[in-house]
Amino acid sequence: MSEVGYCTNTACERATTHDPVERYPGPGEYCPSCGEPLKASKKPRRRLWLVGPLIGIFVLSGFAGWKWTAFNVRVCATSMTDGVANSLVNAYSAQHGSFPYHYTITRPENLPCDVRFLATAANADGSSVIARDGIVAIVNPGNPVTQLSREQLRDIYTGHSTDWSRAGWSGKIVPVMPADDSDEARGAAALLGAGVEGSVMRLHDATQIVRLVSSPSGLRAISLVPFSASVGAKVLAIAGSPPPSTLSIVDERYPLFVRLVVGSDFRHPVQSAADLIEFARSDKADEYIGHLALVTRNN
Repeated sequence: MSEVGYCTNTACERATTHDPVERYPGPGEYCPSCGEPLKASKKPRRRLWLVGPLIGIFVLSGFAGWKWTAFNVRVCATSMTDGVANSLVNAYSAQHGSFPYHYTITRPENLPCDVRFLATAANADGSSVIARDGIVAIVNPGNPVTQLSREQLRDIYTGHSTDWSRAGWSGKIVPVMPADDSDEARGAAALLGAGVEGSVMRLHDATQIVRLVSSPSGLRAISLVPFSASVGAKVLAIAGSPPPSTLSIVDERYPLFVRLVVGSDFRHPVQSAADLIEFARSDKADEYIGHLALVTRNN
């Protein structure tokens, strides 16, 4: 008779109904509904008595080591690559019969990453570049301004310019920016050549920012967000540069283009990490990347 386990996650339906789940080493150690580790049944096996549990401990210990190597893959993603990392992990898992929770998607820390999704303007190995994006200045659709210079943007975010009059409009400027550790903030620092003033409004992510800037309450707001996330807002050109577009980003003429790359911090990553990287670099991945409004390699 197969061993059964029970989910202990109170947010999971299987836990609330106390449904037994067949439990076996590897993928079978997790709840198929929510991914929580299953609690083993306390019913002893009749014929094994003492020897059986001891053997089971050694066997499961061996499988626990295998599970860590094969499934607990640390996937690091940044603010501009989080969406593509989640999309590709889910797509890969669905196509290969594995489970998304075997891949832990997290922000980069001082720990090595089995798989690392990174947004960078630096040169990168061509095979590692899976898409391109850009960092763009956005305003409310009701704002008549169409372009700003780098100097004007710098003055806005360093607090030297607080009114739209210098850009040919009127009213107080409301600058918004994601967190300091975001790709957008780092891109802004490169563009502005200066730090962002402390009174600038901070929001968690680009989705929140675009929602605010596009709303009636964001009529005089401005922010820097990924081109792929700017739908709904008005995108400004940077004076003296090609306006941001799919074409100017894919050929990297737009000055704030960003390459999205994938790789590993390990010279020889575990097989499940290597397989995910290979999938992310394949033509099959372009379909999922394109759904995020990113500029794929085949655009």
